[in-house]
Amino acid sequence: MTRLFLLFALITLTSFNVFAQDTTMDGLKALDFSKTSLKQGQVQNLYPEDLKLLRGIIFGRHGRVFKDNDIKVYLEEQSWYKPNPEFKNSMLNAIERQNLDVIRIAEASKHETIQPGDMRYWRDRQITARKLGKHSGAEWKVLVAEVEAIHGKRFDDDPWLQQYFEERYWYFPNEKYDAKKLTAIERKNLDTLSTAQKKQRNVAILPGDMQFFENKAISERMLNGLSLHELRLLRNEIYARHGRML
Repeated sequence: MTRLFLLFALITLTSFNVFAQDTTMDGLKALDFSKTSLKQGQVQNLYPEDLKLLRGIIFGRHGRVFKDNDIKVYLEEQSWYKPNPEFKNSMLNAIERQNLDVIRIAEASKHETIQPGDMRYWRDRQITARKLGKHSGAEWKVLVAEVEAIHGKRFDDDPWLQQYFEERYWYFPNEKYDAKKLTAIERKNLDTLSTAQKKQRNVAILPGDMQFFENKAISERMLNGLSLHELRLLRNEIYARHGRML
């Protein structure tokens, strides 16, 4: 009788593990992401479009309205989906945020070139110029800022950039942010991002570069191609490096 009970318990436990570790889309869609923690192995081999849908499901359970057409169409077909224009990331619990991290890591690892939103995956990985590819001006701005946004840096001089990060579920502003806490890899990645951006735009200098010109004059030619906003940031950076509050 004892052996029979143990055999039944083993079968039950095995069945539970198979369900908990389900790697099929149908099985994953059925999970309660607010209570069940995903493992990296469950999602790592999924197609990018499936990973995107899983993200949509986690947010969709709270009624988030998506602009992405694939996610929007899928959610609108679900009987449980109730659009909520008042959705806020604060509605997500810790398990849901953790699950989103697992999914985003899998997504970032599959991107042929680095995309905005990927820099947390590259936080402890050194990027290359080839991996960066080509980007719009706004995308470059987000990628560079994202390295420091991970640590809570605020971007009050760029309201749209600050709003962009406030809409990210992982962003938590830190009034005591200190750039000195960036790791060696993060600093190298910032240099690589800046170099690639300047090469694509064919400019010699960008905001954030003034540390290299404390004892070196900038020529007028080096400022060609910069916007008025970027020129203003460079000017303010000179003052800021001497402690002036801007």
